[in-house]
Amino acid sequence: MDQSFTFIGVNVTSDFHKIGRDFSLTPKTTQQIKTGVINLGKFACVRDVVESGSVGLAKLCEIVLKISIEKGSGVRFSDWSTKTVKYAQIKYAALDAIASHMIYIKLEKMPDLTSRLTKDEIELGMKVDIVSKNGSVACMATRNGTATVVVDEVCTSPHGISPRTVTRGNGFVTVKINTVYSNALYLPKYKVESTGKKATLQYFQNSNVVIPLTMVKQHVASNMSGQLFLCLVPKV
Repeated sequence: MDQSFTFIGVNVTSDFHKIGRDFSLTPKTTQQIKTGVINLGKFACVRDVVESGSVGLAKLCEIVLKISIEKGSGVRFSDWSTKTVKYAQIKYAALDAIASHMIYIKLEKMPDLTSRLTKDEIELGMKVDIVSKNGSVACMATRNGTATVVVDEVCTSPHGISPRTVTRGNGFVTVKINTVYSNALYLPKYKVESTGKKATLQYFQNSNVVIPLTMVKQHVASNMSGQLFLCLVPKV
């Protein structure tokens, strides 16, 4: 199988499972196909276009393309095993392919709001956004602060925060916090000495801190001041 091909569609992974079953494809071939699949539902979900990745093609057409498509159940449940299919069946199948491609083109231009910077993408002096590492797509996209990547491997914690020093490990990055937008974002590894509770971003203004790469994304410049964020109390 040519692995340079990418298959796009709604719930297309399930379709390939059925194809593998019906045409007795080897598990290896079926797995190769699945690795080259883009499920448009999930693709739209991580771009905050829809709330669930299980959305159907007709709904995606309405939301993304602003058009309605007619897909009657009569054609869907008709006999597709005949050697000569009807024109309505050809139109039905073609509509699936054309609409899926058009939706993909639109969605591909939108940012994946759950994406994070990798170790190889991090550079010293780079300005980054601090975000929650899990939760809803809105929470994961909400900027809780801005920071600059610094070289320090060992950081001294601010007064009243333990442990006193933290060493950067694999999967972590050291940054200097420049701006804090959300005081409620918890930072792993750190606690408030007086209460024993997890320390939040507010304690690290203008300080160096070691945080997971999963909390760092590419900085997006904004001219808005006092902007309203969708996720006011994100947690890591």
